[in-house]
Amino acid sequence: VPALTTGKGHAAFGKRRSVQPESEAAEDGAASGERGEGSEHSGEIGAIAEGVEEDADFAPDEMEAGGAAEEASAIQLPSHIQDEILASTQKFTGHVHQTMMQVYGNVNIRIPPVDLEDTEVAQHDPQIVATLSQAVYDWIKIVDNVLAEESSRQYENKYPMAAIDYWRDRSSKVSTVYEQLQLPSVRRVLEVLEASDATVLQLFSESFGQLQMMHMVAKDNVKFLTTLERHFKNLASGSMLTIVETLPSLMNAIRMVWIISRYFNTDGYMEPLMKRIADQICDKVEEQINVNQIFNMDPTKAMAIIKDGQNALEKWHEVYLTTRQRIEDSGTDHRWEFDKLTLFKKSWYMTKICKDLHEIAQVLDQFYNFLGPELKEVTGDSHGIETLMKEVEALKTDFKNMKEIFIQFNASHWETLFTKFKERVTEIEQQAIEFLNRAFQNLRSAEGAFKLLQNFKNIRSREAINKTMAEKFSDILTRYGHEVRQFQEIFRSNKDCPPISKSCPPTAGAIIWARSIFHRAKRPVLSFKTMPHLLQQPEGQFACKEYVELGKEILEYESRQFEAFQVTAVELAVQLLKNNILVYDQKKKEYSVNFAKELQLLIREAKYLDQLGGFELPHTVLNVALQQDKYKQYVEQLESLIDAYNAAVGGLGPVQHKLLHKQIVELDKCLSPGLSPLNWNSLGINDFIEEGKAGIHRFRSYRVSVEKGEERIQSMVTAIEEAVLVRPFDWRRTDVMDHVEFYDFFERYRVQQVEELVKKYEAIGPFLENIEQRTAESKTCMAPSMVEYYHYWERRIFNAITTMLLRGMSAFQTLFSAAERRRPPLLRVKADCNGPDIDDSMQSVFRLISKLLKNTIYSANSFVRWMDGTCLPVPPQQGQDEDQLQLFTFY
Repeated sequence: VPALTTGKGHAAFGKRRSVQPESEAAEDGAASGERGEGSEHSGEIGAIAEGVEEDADFAPDEMEAGGAAEEASAIQLPSHIQDEILASTQKFTGHVHQTMMQVYGNVNIRIPPVDLEDTEVAQHDPQIVATLSQAVYDWIKIVDNVLAEESSRQYENKYPMAAIDYWRDRSSKVSTVYEQLQLPSVRRVLEVLEASDATVLQLFSESFGQLQMMHMVAKDNVKFLTTLERHFKNLASGSMLTIVETLPSLMNAIRMVWIISRYFNTDGYMEPLMKRIADQICDKVEEQINVNQIFNMDPTKAMAIIKDGQNALEKWHEVYLTTRQRIEDSGTDHRWEFDKLTLFKKSWYMTKICKDLHEIAQVLDQFYNFLGPELKEVTGDSHGIETLMKEVEALKTDFKNMKEIFIQFNASHWETLFTKFKERVTEIEQQAIEFLNRAFQNLRSAEGAFKLLQNFKNIRSREAINKTMAEKFSDILTRYGHEVRQFQEIFRSNKDCPPISKSCPPTAGAIIWARSIFHRAKRPVLSFKTMPHLLQQPEGQFACKEYVELGKEILEYESRQFEAFQVTAVELAVQLLKNNILVYDQKKKEYSVNFAKELQLLIREAKYLDQLGGFELPHTVLNVALQQDKYKQYVEQLESLIDAYNAAVGGLGPVQHKLLHKQIVELDKCLSPGLSPLNWNSLGINDFIEEGKAGIHRFRSYRVSVEKGEERIQSMVTAIEEAVLVRPFDWRRTDVMDHVEFYDFFERYRVQQVEELVKKYEAIGPFLENIEQRTAESKTCMAPSMVEYYHYWERRIFNAITTMLLRGMSAFQTLFSAAERRRPPLLRVKADCNGPDIDDSMQSVFRLISKLLKNTIYSANSFVRWMDGTCLPVPPQQGQDEDQLQLFTFY
C-alpha cells in the first residue's frame, strides 16, 4: 500500500507479489488512514494518479511471458492451502480498493493558488484573506456533505459481513477528506486565517470536529471488526459443522473486541452485531433444512442434517451464555445486558422445529425398519406390508405442503400438523400390531420368524411394535411343531424312492436327502437354544418330542441304506478290478476301455459316504476310492491311446489294408496285453501304454511312407489319363495344308507325347519298389504280399490309357465333324484333269487319315505290361516268326 504514494513505488508494487499475513493485513487496513500524510498538496495527488496510470501498462509482454512460465511450472497445492491463499488474496484486494478510493476519490480539497510563503504579508492582505476564507467555506460544504452522506449510509444486508463493509466504506470515504485536510498546505491556510481572526474558522472547527470524530470511530471499528472477518466468512459460507466449530473462537474474539475497543463496548454497537450473527446462523440452518428435500431422502441421512442444524442453533445460545459468564467473572463493569428475545427468539423457535422434524424422521425410520424385506419374507403378506407403507408415506404429505416452517407466524399451523402426525402414528402402530397378529398365525417359516424377532432386538422400531413382536414366540413354536410333522410326512412318503440329484450316487444320495430333511428341522432348534426358556414352554416341549422322533427315524434309515451298500460293495470291487483294461468288439472291429460303470459308481458312493461322515467303509472299498485319481488317469491315457490307434489305422482302403497287413498285425500285438492278461490291479499298465504309443508311432511312419509313394504314382497315372494325343488345331491359320502336311502335323505331336508318357510309366516301377522295401523289406519288385497291390495299380494304369485313347478319338471326331459348315478348310486336295478323267488322289487322303486314327489307338502299344504278380515289364516274347519278337502291351 505505501508504494502507491509515487509512480516509482507503484512500479515496484506491480512486481512484488507477496501476501501479507492476516494479522498484518488487518493492521494495515485499520491504519490505512495514517499513510497519506506524506502528500504535499492536491497537485501531488494528480501526480500520483498519473504515476498509477503510467504503471498500469507496466511491461505487458513481460507479464504474459511470466504468466506462461508460471502456468508451466505451477505447483498443485492441497485444497485447504488454496482456500487460504484465495482468502488472503481477496483481503489484499480489499485493501488495494480502499487505498484507490482514497487516491481517486471524487472529494478533493482545493487549495487556492496564492503565495503563502510569507505568512506575515499574507495575513495583512485583505484580498488573500478573502480568497482563503472562500476556500475554507468550500471545505466546510464538502465536509458537511460527507457527514450527511455517511449519516444516511445503510447496511447492505442483515448479516455480520455487512457491518464490516459498512465501517470499511465509511472509513475510506471519511479518511479521504480527513487526510486532505491534514496536508501542510491546508495547515498554512488555516494559520493565515487564524492570525487574521477570520470568522470562518469557528464554523470550520465545528465541522472538522465532527469529521474527526467520525474518522476516529470508523477507523477504530474497522481495526477491530477486521479481526472478526474470517469468522464471519465461515458463518456465511461454511457448513453446519464449520459453524459449530467457529462459534467458540468467534465469541472469544468478540469478547476481546468488547474489552479493548473504544466503541464496540456498548450495547448500541454490540447488540446489533450480535443480532446479525444470530440472523446469519438462523438463515443458514433454514437454508440447510429444506422440508421437501428432507422428506425425500433416507431418514437416517435426514436426521443427521436436522441434528447438525439443531446443534448449530443450540451452540449459538450455549457459547453466548458461556462468553457472557466469562465477562461477568472478569469483574468488569461492561457486561452483556442484551435483549435475549432480540437475539434468541427465532433460534429458540427454530430449535423446537428441528426437534420436531428429527422426531418425524425418527418415526419414519422406525417404520421403514419394521416394514423391511425381512418381514415380507417371513410373513409372505406383501399386500398388507405395502398398505402399511402407503400409510407411512402419507405422514409426510402435510409437512411437504407447508412452506416457511421456521417463521413463528406459522407456529399454530405447525402445532396442528404435528399433533395430527402423532395421532396418525398411533393409528398406524395399531394397524401394524393387528397385521402382526394375523401374519404370525400363518407363518411361512418358524426359523425365519424367529430370526426376525431376534433382529428386532437390535432394530430401532416403535416401542409398541417391539413389545408385540416379543409376544410372538409361542406362535413360532406352534408353527415349528407343524413344520416337523410336515417333514416327517415327506420323509415317510418318499423314503422308498427318494428324490436324488443327478450328481449323487443312489445310496449316498438317499442319505443326503434324509439328512437334508433332518437339518431343516434342526436349524430352528439351534436358534431356539439361544433362548432356553422357550423350549420349556408346553409348545416347545411338544415340538422337541416330535423333532427327536423324526431324528430317530432318519438315523435308522441311514443305517439300513449303508448296510445294503456294504453287503455287495467288497465283492463287486474285487470282481470288477479283475476285468482286463481293454476289450475288442469283433463286429465293430474296434478297441475300447473296459472300466466298468459299476466300478465308477462304487467309487463315487465311497467318496460321498466318506465325506458325509458317520460310516466306516470296508478297507477294500476305501482303498479303491482313494485310487480314483490313478484309475481316472489310466482311463484317460488308454482312451487317448485308442484314439491314436483309430487315427493311424482308420481310413485305410482294402488294398492299403492288405498291403500293411503285417504292420497292422504287429500293432495289434502291442495292444494284445490290454485284452489279456493286464487288469486294473496290474502294475504294468504304464509300460503297456508306452509300448502302445511306440507301436502306433512305428505304424504311422509306415503308412506315411506308403502314402507319399502313392501320391507320386497317382500323379503319373493322372498325367497319362489327362494326356492330349491329338494336337490342338488353330482354325485361324491362313495357309491350308495338303494331306501329307496334315498327317505330319498330327503324327509328330502324338509320337512326342507318347514318348514322354512312357517315361513316366516306366518310373512307376521304382516307386513300387520303394514301397516294397518299406513294407516287405525286399527289393524284388515281385513281393508276394504286394501281388494285389500290383494288380490294383495295373488296373488303374489300364483305365488311364483307355481314357487317354477315348479322348484322342473324340478329338478327331470333333475335328472331322460335318456339323460345323462355316469353319475354314481343314486341308487341301490336289486334282489333275485330263479330258474327262479327273485324278483327285482321294484314296491317298483317306489312307493317311485312317492311319492317323489307327496310330492313335496304337499308342497303347508303347506301354509294356507287367508280369503277373510283379511290377516288372514283360520281356519281348517269341512270335510266330522266329525272327520276330512280340511285346506284351496294353494294346
